Amino acid sequence: MGVSILENIRNNLSICNVDASEIQSTAGNYNDSGNLIPGSIPSFTTNLCEIGSIKDSIFFTYILFSSFASVENLRALVVKYPLAQIYGFKDFLKNYYPTEISGVDINYSNLLQLVQRERLFQIQLTISKNHDAEHLTHLYFDIEELLKNNGLHCVNQRDTKLIELVKKAN
Repeated sequence: MGVSILENIRNNLSICNVDASEIQSTAGNYNDSGNLIPGSIPSFTTNLCEIGSIKDSIFFTYILFSSFASVENLRALVVKYPLAQIYGFKDFLKNYYPTEISGVDINYSNLLQLVQRERLFQIQLTISKNHDAEHLTHLYFDIEELLKNNGLHCVNQRDTKLIELVKKAN
């Protein structure tokens, strides 16, 4: 089921002129608990994010430049997507949001300081496969709009040269 829903999302995005890679098996991925997933999982990339399938979920993972982060745009992101995970690029096993101490009152200044420890940070949304490909495609465009409207800039995950430079520089 994981590959078929990814194929449908990818096809929907392609129809909308989104440059999407072929679906590939990728290894070295971690689950929500920070444990290495044995074997490989299906995923593909767009200029904005990696979209993949793990067990009963579809994930969208974005790599963003921390220099564009602000209290206001982090707040907008968390308010719209409270189940999003925000974590480092190098230190990707440490969640900045949510944390064990996250509560009703989120200190966005502290969250911004955590995000700005590195040149890049990541945001991941994990969604149940109970949603159809159309819903997940709309979610892709909703997130894209939120990022653009709030001045958050993503690393182009289709530009392999840029990805290599970013990994070396970070």
